[in-house]
Amino acid sequence: MLRGVVQLLDVRHDPSGDDLQMLDFLADLGVPTVVALTKTDKLGPRALAARIAALGEQLGLDAAQVIPFSSHTGRG
Repeated sequence: MLRGVVQLLDVRHDPSGDDLQMLDFLADLGVPTVVALTKTDKLGPRALAARIAALGEQLGLDAAQVIPFSSHTGRG
């Protein structure tokens, strides 16, 4: 029994068709899902903020479901 899913997406790229299909599938199942946006260290602060907002809107996610993450800096 799944309690939730963390889906990883590269912040620099638009979600693929497979990414979108997985999010739809999880939503249909009612599985709580968060998206970790990886490689946030690769963008500047302004570009990052805009990209996070754009991806959240594109994916139809609440701000609490989108987690910016960088393994390089430890953010997230």
